[in-house]
Amino acid sequence: MRKIDNQMVFLVVDDLEAMRTITASQLRVLGASNIVTANNGAEAMRLLQNQRVDVVLSDWNMPVMSGLDLLKAVRSDERLSRLPFVIITAEAERERIAEAIASGVSGLLVKPYTAEGLAARIEKALASRPRSDSTIRAVPAARPEAPTPAAASAPVAAAGPVAQPAREQLRPTILVVDDTPDNLHLLLQLFKDEYRVRTALTGEKALEICQSNNPPDLVLLDIMMPGMDGFEVARRMREHPTSESTPVIFVTAMTGDDARLKGLELGAVDFVTKPIDPEVLKPRVRNFLRYVELHKQLQANYDGMLEAARLREDVERITRHDIKGPLAGVIGLVQAMADDDSMSRKQQVEKLHMVEETALQVLNMINQDFACHVCREAHHCRRRYVRPGRQGSTPGAGRCHALLFAVSESDQECL
Repeated sequence: MRKIDNQMVFLVVDDLEAMRTITASQLRVLGASNIVTANNGAEAMRLLQNQRVDVVLSDWNMPVMSGLDLLKAVRSDERLSRLPFVIITAEAERERIAEAIASGVSGLLVKPYTAEGLAARIEKALASRPRSDSTIRAVPAARPEAPTPAAASAPVAAAGPVAQPAREQLRPTILVVDDTPDNLHLLLQLFKDEYRVRTALTGEKALEICQSNNPPDLVLLDIMMPGMDGFEVARRMREHPTSESTPVIFVTAMTGDDARLKGLELGAVDFVTKPIDPEVLKPRVRNFLRYVELHKQLQANYDGMLEAARLREDVERITRHDIKGPLAGVIGLVQAMADDDSMSRKQQVEKLHMVEETALQVLNMINQDFACHVCREAHHCRRRYVRPGRQGSTPGAGRCHALLFAVSESDQECL
């Protein structure tokens, strides 16, 4: 897989200056040094016409010209048509994602995301072969599947210095933020059996955890804290791609309408007043984490849709190019035999053997491609359905387990 190097030129397109700045900073951490920015698709297209760019990272929803419209413009330009293009989005409509895939997107990165997630999508985009505009028109949009909450695996957890047990990695993470140790202990005891629980005594520490490469899935946040209060933590969370979509529940002694309104304006999903009633808080947390799990599965679902589109392209490429030459050879040999009345019996047999060998070559090519398709399907199923502690009872799991039974690890050379 091709790595990021400091000679590459990245174009970051986002209408929010804070997001452009943070994405550029993440790219520099990953080793990039040549970064240009644009605040909408139209400005990005003007930059692309006037300077070299190696990778485009674009937000989806922007004024003037959206990321999807920019993608279509890039793919329809002969000079730019093979440029790696990654769309960063919180888009949840599968039909629109299918449209982006059919339009030739190289990668999809779902918000919120970490620096590791960004690096992985860039490397995949660099390794893949972007399609030309003619190929894009030839490939139909992926047929949307019915959303199935359990149909995709959770995203791969960011690598850390110590590997966590598989079961522990699957549990959602809650960050509890409070400057009172007794309150931290109370909430830790309340949730530790169901979730991974992290704690922070200050707003600064909470923000550091939320914007790290291993962010929490939900934040229980006190408001009144010395230094950086809960409102400031929530505001800064919304300015960073890793934490901008992380749900926040304010757990506070403040009961006034003004505090509640300010919290909602900063993106809080709920307000819980102290003293804490476990019978009220636990079901609220559980409900929000169900939503978080569904949102996290979007990345795996969209990766699967993109991989399926690439497999279809491989089949079409073989049909249009790899098989075309041998079939033309067969036709030529048959026509030569039909036109040459002076050909001896021995020569006819030789020609027929050549026809047979060429036809077998085509058949082997088709069989090999089918085997690779099965291997990739099995690999995708392993990531999608075979998870520690989970039985294969989800929709589609039966078919996938049959594939896994039929394809051994040693057979998966095409992967």
